[in-house]
Amino acid sequence: MERQKTKEEIQNNHRNIEKTDAETLKNLIEKVGLEKLNIVLEGLSNAEKISPVKGKKENKNYKNKTLIFDDENCCIYQRGDVKSNFWYFRLFDPKQKRPVFKSLKTADKTSAMVQAKSLYMDYLGKIKRGESLRNINTEELLKIQDEWNRKRISTRTHDGITEETYKVRKNFLKNWRDYISEINLLRTPIHRINPSVGEEFATWLKAKPKETALHTGKIRSNEYINNNVNEIKKMYYQNALKQRYISQELIPNLERLKYEVDESIKRSIFDEDEYFRYEKYLRQNYCAKKYNPDIEESDLLVRKIKYYFLFIMSNCGCRSKELLTLKYSDISFNHPNWSKEMDDTCVEIYIRREVSKTGKSRKLVARVKKKLINLLETYKSLGIEHQPNDYLFINPKNDKRDAYGRQTFYKFMKETLKSSGLKEELDRKDKRISLYTMRHQYVVWRLMIGKVNIQNLAANIGSSVGKIESNYAHIKPIDYSEELVANQGSSFNRKESFSKEKAVEKLLKILQETDTDVETRECV
Repeated sequence: MERQKTKEEIQNNHRNIEKTDAETLKNLIEKVGLEKLNIVLEGLSNAEKISPVKGKKENKNYKNKTLIFDDENCCIYQRGDVKSNFWYFRLFDPKQKRPVFKSLKTADKTSAMVQAKSLYMDYLGKIKRGESLRNINTEELLKIQDEWNRKRISTRTHDGITEETYKVRKNFLKNWRDYISEINLLRTPIHRINPSVGEEFATWLKAKPKETALHTGKIRSNEYINNNVNEIKKMYYQNALKQRYISQELIPNLERLKYEVDESIKRSIFDEDEYFRYEKYLRQNYCAKKYNPDIEESDLLVRKIKYYFLFIMSNCGCRSKELLTLKYSDISFNHPNWSKEMDDTCVEIYIRREVSKTGKSRKLVARVKKKLINLLETYKSLGIEHQPNDYLFINPKNDKRDAYGRQTFYKFMKETLKSSGLKEELDRKDKRISLYTMRHQYVVWRLMIGKVNIQNLAANIGSSVGKIESNYAHIKPIDYSEELVANQGSSFNRKESFSKEKAVEKLLKILQETDTDVETRECV
């Protein structure tokens, strides 16, 4: 049976549990003593006299100041020196040691608070990340982009960009700087520049004279200009939009030029006679003392090195970068599983992952042993003995034993094609021969003569079967026409067959005379 509550218990339940001030003071005196309490109270009184609490006087230009998220560094306010009653946003950046102001363009406090909280979160994030809250001009933006590109330079494929790519992009940025400078907007804050400023950039660059032209002619290609446009767009998205210096709608309207990729130019190679004449000219004329009596012997040896580069490339199918970054230790001059004939003529080349375009290492087999031995002997004549970690194509004029750059061979081909008399002939045929041609030459001739297994070929050159089939499909309908119509109930034209056999014999003879690989080699 539940006990009945007393009268006193009922009263206590409805009584204020907080004691009165008098009761609290009485208890405190009983606990610490009156003398000690007087000492404490006297100390508090003195402290108040020394530093009295004063209310901050409101600045007449900061009316109705309201903190955002109780942060003393951020507030909204109304200006006392204007009549609009608009609210303004203010945020102090402790890292830059300067405030940021922005008009919220509303007289409604609720709307102003919503905007201010959004701005606060944006700006706070930037402050925490160490980003600047100030506006920047084009000059400053270009420096940021250049630094971003420079930090990405890497010798490892797919880990960044090459030194050459960095230089190309640096030139892209220079073109944009010249353009903006020409219209006197270089130091104008980028958010104050009309986006239409970019519409004329492509046509302006097309008409601008080139400062150098190694192998591409005097007029910039539309492809080059479009790549330039892409780099500038990337700069604004990466380092202007993402950093909130500008909004999406303020990015310059950069327009690309229309162009069609000419696959026939991409696939341009030497025919048999052109290849023979070019190789013979370099070997017997360009590198010979007989035809160059005024050139130093050391310079003729350097010419030989460049000659070997081109024709090693056309006999192994390496990309130019792969061959230039090849080290002496990456070459195996003998293999236990090879026949004597292969051992006498072939080498195994290891393409390291960090220099491969695909990001994968591979081994390839090439019939270039004779040329490699002659190349090494040429270097010895210049006083250079290759060590295991040396690049194969050392620049003899570089004290650090660095490798040649691709531009050296682009220029070499341009000059020698002209001096050999082939340039005008190739131009008439609309052939655009470049360094890439030598790799392309290898692939086409392996397909035409070697009857190579396409999977083995793809593995050898570091490509895919699909890519070979798409890029070189034009070969098969022409060169394998007899195979395509076999067993269809009709006989071949014997005259045509005989003519084709003669053509192949001629090609084989020319290739043999230029020490060019004509056999199919399986990958090991």
